[in-house]
Amino acid sequence: MNPPARPGGTVALGTPAPELELPTAEGEQVALSDFLGDPVLVSFPSHAA
Repeated sequence: MNPPARPGGTVALGTPAPELELPTAEGEQVALSDFLGDPVLVSFPSHAA
């Protein structure tokens, strides 16, 4: 996995999101760029169980 673009920071509205790659529930890697041109919502809940 790539290191955070801005540790502890945010991305300003209108700024392209940094590239990130995360595992799916099935264990496969998926990159943000895989969804180029499609709307994407990425959520990191703080109380995930």
